[in-house]
Amino acid sequence: MGVKYYLHAGMYWVLKEDEIMFYFSNLDLRTGIRSSNNKLLFELLKQLKDPKTRKELIELSLFDQEEDLDMTLNYLLENKYISVFKEVDHIVMRLRSYTDSIPYVKFEDYFCRLHEVSICILGVGTGGSYIPEGLLKLGLHDLTLIDHDKVEEKNLYAQNYFPEDVGKYKVQALEKRYRQLNKQLKVFANKVNGFNDLSHLIDVKKTNYLLVCADDIDLTINLLKNVFEVNSEIKVILTGYAVFQQYTRMINVDDYKFVLKEMMSENQSMSDQQEIAENNGVIFNALFSALTISKMIFDDMLNISNAKISTADFLKNKYLLGNEIQIQLEDKLERERSSVNQIFYDVGNKMVSEDKWIRDLTLDNLFNDNLIKRKAIYKELEPFLRGDEMSHFKRFMDYKDRITDEMRVDQKVSKEALLVRLFTFIKERFSEKDFLELKAIVDNGFIQDKKTLFSSAKPQTVNDNGFIFINNVINNEHDLHAFNTLIHEVFHALFYIQGEKNVFVHESFVLKQQISFLKKHLYEKDIYEMSRAFVLHNVNEYITSMVACEYEKYTYNGDINGFIQKWDGFKGHEDELLQILNHHINNSDPLFSYRYVYAMNQNFAEFDKLVTLFAKSHLGQ
Repeated sequence: MGVKYYLHAGMYWVLKEDEIMFYFSNLDLRTGIRSSNNKLLFELLKQLKDPKTRKELIELSLFDQEEDLDMTLNYLLENKYISVFKEVDHIVMRLRSYTDSIPYVKFEDYFCRLHEVSICILGVGTGGSYIPEGLLKLGLHDLTLIDHDKVEEKNLYAQNYFPEDVGKYKVQALEKRYRQLNKQLKVFANKVNGFNDLSHLIDVKKTNYLLVCADDIDLTINLLKNVFEVNSEIKVILTGYAVFQQYTRMINVDDYKFVLKEMMSENQSMSDQQEIAENNGVIFNALFSALTISKMIFDDMLNISNAKISTADFLKNKYLLGNEIQIQLEDKLERERSSVNQIFYDVGNKMVSEDKWIRDLTLDNLFNDNLIKRKAIYKELEPFLRGDEMSHFKRFMDYKDRITDEMRVDQKVSKEALLVRLFTFIKERFSEKDFLELKAIVDNGFIQDKKTLFSSAKPQTVNDNGFIFINNVINNEHDLHAFNTLIHEVFHALFYIQGEKNVFVHESFVLKQQISFLKKHLYEKDIYEMSRAFVLHNVNEYITSMVACEYEKYTYNGDINGFIQKWDGFKGHEDELLQILNHHINNSDPLFSYRYVYAMNQNFAEFDKLVTLFAKSHLGQ
């Protein structure tokens, strides 16, 4: 039988008007080729999706001259768009298609190495039991499995075993399962305490990859100390997991001493502390280990990448496979995007004491001098620190005395209908560019309105180097406050689009636009009720923010007694005061809440008109 030509169809070919594109579904790789007759060339590619001999291609009569066919086939072969082989091995056809689709890689190069590579897996529990399946289905044959444990019922939900395997040695259960895929599979139900035990079971000099999946740091240290002395070409892959996290690393002769030093230091620190812990590895750990280790070995064999570290955080859903530089860059980006990440994972207090300007407040220290250090402040705060800004506060106290819970009503709001009116309002008042950029944020799904167990419930809009994301949880269609904060956050996004950075101008802009929007639609029932909720919330928020800012002002100025004298009405109501302060005070940013006070002061006249428009009967005006 003559050789057959076949297309690397996994490269995803598409005929366009003026070119033939490949890697079409991958934007990073997508490119194209042009010929004098694209349709004819594409027809040939279609025929080569199923392997064909030269004779079969000639019989199709696609080309007038055989030499044109030969020239075209040679061009396709030279550029690795097609390959040739004598016999079709259907078992490896999918693997062939994948490998041949990789730029600059030929399946024949990989196939030649498959029988040369020897791999030993030490430990086939949670970390190692699924790895054989991945490696075997990559065509690797010379595998040795070592583990002295037997399958227990507790293993069934985390490891690659079934009820009928309980009581058997783990390696024997896997041998029985995979023997049909690989008759060369070798297994040892031996306990390995160190390098000497291992060297009696395998030929370390001929082993290319040693996978240490045993949960035994002393064993791992012993192996690292000895294995590279015998085989300087071997790659050792370590895998382990912590609470909700997984870590895997491929080590060679160049870096094993560094890793060994780290492990010995960690082992010493662990021996010096008392611990209570148990193995809580689950199927996520097992599958991630199998996936990343199989990919590391595949990439290493073909020199595709130097990926040698994989990390996973199953709580934050962060997964990475790369080298040391990529890991460090990702960590840097993680820190830079902390404001975005905290939306999705808002657990724990990450603030360290060095960042704080004021102590954590309790009933015991509430009226003490709690200043830690005077941090730099915005210039807009200086007049407030020096003055006694209370004129609007008295007006808001008047509002509070007159507004009652009667303002709270049961009103349904449609998020979709609200956004339609909001974007119509924005389109009428702002540039088309601003409108389209803002609408794209919504259309592309960059508004999160559902609360998960670990995501933040705090309404906020984040601008991360031009990437704008809105977090605004809406619990139900009656949640008027949430719909008001949605409007508020959309105007935050609009402000970011316009490029202004001053936080005080920012908050003033947002409040002004929100008041204008509510006034425009005030006599539509849902907006009317939202406006009432908006007024009630902002009256209370302004009052409590002012109280907190006053406390911060006197603390910052080193005059807490001045606050006690001025706000003596809180005597006997310390619990209420503490609740207000802990709600508003940002321990790392002095007078953080003043930006909202400032915004209301700047927009007081319009806010007062809004109150007057709908609540005359409530306010007695």
